Amino acid sequence: MPIAWSLLGVWLAEEIGNQVRPLSCANAIEAAVMVQALKERRKRARGHRKLAGVSDTSFKALSGRGAYVTQPYRMGTVEPLLRLGLVVGASQRFNLYRLAPPGERILQNLKAEQNKLRAWATGSSLTRIGRLAPDAALPAASAKLLERQLRDYGDAHRRRALLDLPEEVLREANMTSAKPPTGIEQAHWNDMRSGVALIQLRKAALDAIAVIEEQLTSSGRAGLTVHQAAEAAGSKLEQTAVLASTMLARDDTSPGQLAHEFARVCRSSAEVVIAELARRDGTVIRLLPNGQVGLGPAGGQLATGMDDEADQEGLGETTTVIPELPRIHNLYALKRDLQLSMADH
Repeated sequence: MPIAWSLLGVWLAEEIGNQVRPLSCANAIEAAVMVQALKERRKRARGHRKLAGVSDTSFKALSGRGAYVTQPYRMGTVEPLLRLGLVVGASQRFNLYRLAPPGERILQNLKAEQNKLRAWATGSSLTRIGRLAPDAALPAASAKLLERQLRDYGDAHRRRALLDLPEEVLREANMTSAKPPTGIEQAHWNDMRSGVALIQLRKAALDAIAVIEEQLTSSGRAGLTVHQAAEAAGSKLEQTAVLASTMLARDDTSPGQLAHEFARVCRSSAEVVIAELARRDGTVIRLLPNGQVGLGPAGGQLATGMDDEADQEGLGETTTVIPELPRIHNLYALKRDLQLSMADH
């Protein structure tokens, strides 16, 4: 349903004359869906803490800044909407999206919900929109249209290859092997392996930054020398260097081979790596004018585990296919949802 909520957000913004931007409309619709889903104890509901006890379900309230979680499902639809030809836009900026004909056709089977949302956005009370619930099936006709876009629109041969491959094959695939599973082209497999290596390297670098942030926060010091910071993050930097070597052994198709450039930096001496991470980050930690490493503007706000965006109870129904490549996991999740939608009718 996330794609449907996002399409409805784009539609609603157009419908009410762009008085409210598509992003705010989509977030409001998703929040409204979740308010009702939480009351009905439905699966896949998000926002348990943020929406607990919400009494004002007006469009004005739910479209306001901070009314809903900071990482709504909508965020995962920004790229697919454009890549699948469901919207038109000059770039991947949600507020610039307008419905494309395929997106309009998908929504034709949700006319009743559109009428309710239009009335809600223009001042009426929110009525039940159960067909948009997070665990509700997309209408079969809409699901078929979406599946067609998924398999045939644009440069779709890699999507088709993944869709035709049983999910378990990828789940059990050895990402360290240069040989692709049957059905996946070598170039596609190489790109997937490179993507995994880069994400793992990035995570290791972020782990090193987190250790330094914790050291600065707990000590109360304004700065650490790069040597002190390197000592604090020693084991994390060792892991970063190992993963950097793995990345350098993979293909790099990024513009200017930026992935390999970053990997080469991460194989430098510990002090050089720390200084470069601080310079590149500048948010959690930063390089001070005196050459030391200090907290950045967002530093010292260590995660508590209570962030609302992590509030995703009911989402762990299946293990992630390839944890480092959420795009592939989302593709298989969409495939399952479409199959259920078409089977239910």
